Parts: sequence; C-alpha cells; structure tokens
Amino acid sequence: LLGEVVKTLRKTDGQIVSVELVDSYEDTRTFRLAYQNSKKTLTDKDVEGIRKKALKNLEKKFGVRLKN
Repeated sequence: LLGEVVKTLRKTDGQIVSVELVDSYEDTRTFRLAYQNSKKTLTDKDVEGIRKKALKNLEKKFGVRLKN
C-alpha cells in the first residue's frame, strides 16, 4: 500500500521530484515531498496547488480523509 501511495503522489505532477516516508505511527504516515521546476522558481502558491491536487488524488484513490 505504501508503494501505491508513493506512486500516486509522484504521478500527481511532474514537479514532484521525490517522495519520502519520514514517520509512521499506528495508522498515520507522514511523507516529505520535494518539488522542482527546471524553468522557474516555484512559489508557495505553486507548491500549495500541487499539494492540494496530491491530497485530492489520495483521497479519491484510497477513500480516506487526509489531514493537511
């Protein structure tokens, strides 16, 4: 299942260049995502849009409510 979560996150947007599991406790997982665009510096607003899209994809695919 973790592999599917990582795969889903990476497929969300080409600007997500790495996904790392940083913490696991009971049924909660924390991931660190790195974002990169070779043509411009990403703003907070850019990253927030990608992050929201990733969360929406996870909620849709796995049917769970995610914490921001």
